[in-house]
Amino acid sequence: KLMIKYFLILITFFFYGVTVGVYKIPPYNTLSSVKNFFFAKQEKNFFDYYARFTKCNLPIIKNLTEGSNAFIGHAYGSPNKSKMENFLSLNVENFISSHSHYLNNIIFTGDVFLVPSIQKWKRLKQLEKNFQIHIAPGNHDIFRLDSNDVFKLSVFNDVKLPSLIKTNNIDIVIDNSISSKWTVSNKTIKLVNNINAKKVIIARHNAPIKELSSLVNSLDGKSSNLGSIDELILKLKNKSLFWIIGDGGGFSNMPRTNCIKFKNHTFIINGIGGIDGDEIIIEKNGELFRFII
Repeated sequence: KLMIKYFLILITFFFYGVTVGVYKIPPYNTLSSVKNFFFAKQEKNFFDYYARFTKCNLPIIKNLTEGSNAFIGHAYGSPNKSKMENFLSLNVENFISSHSHYLNNIIFTGDVFLVPSIQKWKRLKQLEKNFQIHIAPGNHDIFRLDSNDVFKLSVFNDVKLPSLIKTNNIDIVIDNSISSKWTVSNKTIKLVNNINAKKVIIARHNAPIKELSSLVNSLDGKSSNLGSIDELILKLKNKSLFWIIGDGGGFSNMPRTNCIKFKNHTFIINGIGGIDGDEIIIEKNGELFRFII
């Protein structure tokens, strides 16, 4: 009887843990904060572990000009502050309303909403004015079956990924890293290699190499076979590649933006936390900047 009791307790905890992880119910946010506390500590020692990488620093820009492109990751903000009915982080909404006349494109690099709905995707589409909105989906957007079904009913599902945005200064690839379990798909590799431009931005939600796994908000959907930087370099032609990764900055103890470089690859991990000092990434005249919102 005692063994049966312990077995039932174990089964109960197992299913409760699964429910917490899938439906993001308490104490999910507390556990995420604890996890990211240790991740933040790892970030401090990242370059000790991976000495071949170098730290880069994107300059801060204070004023936008017409023709700029914005990259916004984790747009719903902090999971510790967000509610089921929330739309975007207030910081993000204020930025869009104040700067829309300067923008050609807004690229959301995943985790647009805490809990997606058809109404939220419609409302997001209605924000378009003189600019276009593009979605590089994250785990909150399509990882769960119900969220994926909702996304498929949205107008944003009409664009098949990877897709290419050609601008006057730089080409931008919108990638779906959730469907590929973080890896860089053959379709994306072929698309990038066929681009003639010397500089290319690849906008996606997840880190494309295993070395960066400790610097992101979540490990949801990560492949156990995620490759290394050396494997990635062998697949892509020698051009300047800028990976804008939207699964960062979700917690206050994490950097707003991490910029890490290896040879011709620059990895920019960025996202909104719903806090003072939140940053987004701006492309202006072919150069990348941080913009505090």
